[in-house]
Amino acid sequence: MSQTKFSDINGTLCVQLSSMDYFDPFINRSHYPTELNTKDFMRNFSIESLDQLEITYQESYGIYQFCIKDSLCGPKWKVQLIDGEKTRSIKFEKIPIPCPKVRKGINTRYNGNKGYWEKELKTGWCSA
Repeated sequence: MSQTKFSDINGTLCVQLSSMDYFDPFINRSHYPTELNTKDFMRNFSIESLDQLEITYQESYGIYQFCIKDSLCGPKWKVQLIDGEKTRSIKFEKIPIPCPKVRKGINTRYNGNKGYWEKELKTGWCSA
């Protein structure tokens, strides 16, 4: 699972990239800055939340194409990272994926290839 969307870090519009950790139950989330101020950006597009936007395509050199979700992705715009493809993340988060509750005595494991927790039953391993 990989997800790309916009985020706001200290007033700077960022492109947030999230991906699953293949070895441990974590989501790794990095925020890459653009040259844009988040409040000005939101005002220009008349939106109340960055969740109203959808990044539809990543071009080379740190350019991202996006649209407003409710507009059936009609007009598309582009935003570029501050240093193009050489932009470094200004914030990194490692978010734990907690093990779901299972009955006492049931073995569990995290399957990083599939991105979810599993439990062991008599028939074998299945999603928890």
